[in-house]
Amino acid sequence: MTAYWRGGEADRLVDRAHASIVEHVIRTLTGMDWEVVPEFSFNVYGDRGSVDVLAWHPRERILLIIEVKATLTDLQNLVASMSKKGRVVPNAADDARGWQASHVAMLVAVAGTTANRSIVARHAATFGAAFPVRTRAVQTWLRNPRGPIHGIWFVAGDANASIARTSRSRVRRRQRNDFSSKGQRRATPS
Repeated sequence: MTAYWRGGEADRLVDRAHASIVEHVIRTLTGMDWEVVPEFSFNVYGDRGSVDVLAWHPRERILLIIEVKATLTDLQNLVASMSKKGRVVPNAADDARGWQASHVAMLVAVAGTTANRSIVARHAATFGAAFPVRTRAVQTWLRNPRGPIHGIWFVAGDANASIARTSRSRVRRRQRNDFSSKGQRRATPS
C-alpha cells in the first residue's frame, strides 16, 4: 500500500488551519481592545520577514508579536525567527505605525492538537526557556496586559479540525492488478 497526498491538498489544509488560527487570534485580540495588523512585513538592514499578527495595546504601550503555527516542526527556526523579530520589529512598528513600545511581548499561537502539545512536552526545556508562559496565563494576560510576556498559546477550535482532516485525508490505494485482496503480489501477464 502506498500513502500519498492528492495534488496540493496537504498545503491547502495546512494553509486553512493557519488561516483559522490567525482569524481566531485577531477576533480574540480585537475583542479585548488590541489594535491588530495581520501579516506585518519588515525589511530592516537586510533583516526581512513578516509577523503573522502584530498587535498593539495603546493604554499599556505593549507591542505583541505573534507567530502562528498549525504544526510545530522546525523548533530551531521558530526560536531563531522569534529572536530576530523581537530585535527588529519594534523599530519597524514604530517607523510604520508610530507604536513606541514600553514593552515587547511574543507569543506562538499554535493549534491545540495532541501532536503539538506532545512536541512542547518533549522539548520542555527549550520551550520553557524561550516561551515559558502557557495558554491560561496567556489568556489572562491578554485581557489585562502588564509588562512583557513570552509564551505558547494553544488555540482550540476550527484550526484543530483542519489539522485532523489533514491527517485523515491521506488516501491509500492498491495499484490495480498488482496486488490481491490479501496484499500479496500477483503475477502480471507478459
